[in-house]
Amino acid sequence: MNNFCRIKREIKDSFDLVHSTYDDRSKVQKLCSKELIKNLLIFYKKEYQNVIDLGCGTGITTSMLFEKIKFNKSYACDFAPNLLNLAQNRLKKFSTKILNSDYYIILNKNLKYDLVFSNMSFQWCLDIKHLLKLIYTNLKYYGILSFSIPIKGTFQNIPSQSKNNFYNLEYLKKLIQNIGYKIIFIKDINYEQQFPSFIDAIRSIKNTGANILINSNKNNFFNKKLAKNKFTLNYNIGFFILQKC
Repeated sequence: MNNFCRIKREIKDSFDLVHSTYDDRSKVQKLCSKELIKNLLIFYKKEYQNVIDLGCGTGITTSMLFEKIKFNKSYACDFAPNLLNLAQNRLKKFSTKILNSDYYIILNKNLKYDLVFSNMSFQWCLDIKHLLKLIYTNLKYYGILSFSIPIKGTFQNIPSQSKNNFYNLEYLKKLIQNIGYKIIFIKDINYEQQFPSFIDAIRSIKNTGANILINSNKNNFFNKKLAKNKFTLNYNIGFFILQKC
């Protein structure tokens, strides 16, 4: 439990530190949000009663989503206060209730949702199976879960000891089906970003709050070796639209 709390605190602190740079540096995250919203609108159009964005960050993706759909009540959840301050201002026009909390606390309330949305935040969950089960419980029947997540193949050029493990797409498919979701849509896309050097690539990760992926103690030789060479950073992203039946 202590280790769980420590990791949560590190994640929160990492994102809070980069609140002023996050929107400008999160190019891949913005591409993913557009792709996720586009496919949600293709496969599932309706007016929702209760909508929540889990891991809303600064609210930039939340705002993009809310501009495209009709809903009665909206909620945006994150546990990084500095990011939520930005989200609060951005989402005022939607009368969105801002929730300063982690997923598990929010999903243990007695509120049912028509749409649960999350763009590029589930990778920070320490137990994806438990999270997906909680969401399933808190969805109304025929409710939708729409999320994107980095999957296996992300950061291929970064040494394995310097990054978190990413879920295999097939593993996620089986997990989703075993819980009881109906798969409406699944797709994976590989995005690439070019950088002048490895150091610049690592800096770009840190500037979006993901510095806990990097183990500087094990990475010194690799950094020096590639410091002056151009570097390609890749994100292999899974997109999921699921329904509770």
